[in-house]
Amino acid sequence: MEVRVPTPLGKQTYIVRVLDYGKKAINQSVLSGIGMDAIGKRVPAIVISKTGFAKSAKKYWEKELKDLVILVSKDDLE
Repeated sequence: MEVRVPTPLGKQTYIVRVLDYGKKAINQSVLSGIGMDAIGKRVPAIVISKTGFAKSAKKYWEKELKDLVILVSKDDLE
């Protein structure tokens, strides 16, 4: 979904993806697809996962998407 959030600079549009893959952590290929979607639409993205993110996905995020994608896991919401 796309949401508009008020900020000091005006309303900002974000892509929000809520993912639930059962017991599997979100992998790099899923995160890459979301990152490419955000780049294509030129808006930041928020990825929320109940099961967390695989180590490879976190490394990819740190190297390629840290400035564009925000990762939120179950631990961040508690």
